[in-house]
Amino acid sequence: MRFPPLLVLLLTIVAVRSNVPVSVPAFPSSFSATITITSNLLPADIVYPPRVKVVQLLYSMELLKAKLVVEQGSMGRKTYLRDYGGEMDYEISSSSSDRQTCRRAFLGEEMTPPTLPKSIHIGETQISDTTGTTNTYSHFVRSTDYSNIHIYSNPSNGYPRRLVVEDIDDEGVTEVSMTYDIENLEELSNVPKIDWSLGGEHTEGIEGSCERFVGGFPYMHLFHYYLKV
Repeated sequence: MRFPPLLVLLLTIVAVRSNVPVSVPAFPSSFSATITITSNLLPADIVYPPRVKVVQLLYSMELLKAKLVVEQGSMGRKTYLRDYGGEMDYEISSSSSDRQTCRRAFLGEEMTPPTLPKSIHIGETQISDTTGTTNTYSHFVRSTDYSNIHIYSNPSNGYPRRLVVEDIDDEGVTEVSMTYDIENLEELSNVPKIDWSLGGEHTEGIEGSCERFVGGFPYMHLFHYYLKV
């Protein structure tokens, strides 16, 4: 296993630190969040493929449902409703002319809970949010021969805040390839009362208003492959 020199230094420092209780990074079973996905290897001024994608997420293992609103990073605004229990997948596309189309497809996959990897706590890091507020987060690292996965989480409850994928080439040189930022993460209560509807005049089900689509819709990696919806 190949570690960058900086990571080796940090791990050495951790080895001599006193043990301080830190919550292990983990998602709640039902939550809402704003997720920003950045493809760091793409140029900042590129138009397509998008370098940055912003998604509003509702996620509930209790109801076996996930609702995603892609606000940035797609051609027009798109909303996806994954109803794993009802085996239905919906896509609503909004064009610049405010015209909406709704399609439905069969969803045969099982909903799997997000499971973060075992990792080493190497200290604390300060991260600023979009409002300029800076908070302290626990920094964990999981390393393989080909990458370092950096996970930053709330030290009190373990809720994830950021994940950075750092690729390692054959010569041991590292380069950040992906960054996943989670803001406004809130555990959901009274999950059944949350608005899971398609919105507008669209209705769910085989007899609903959405056009049948054969083939299904692509899933999204929202926190590397540890959170796939």
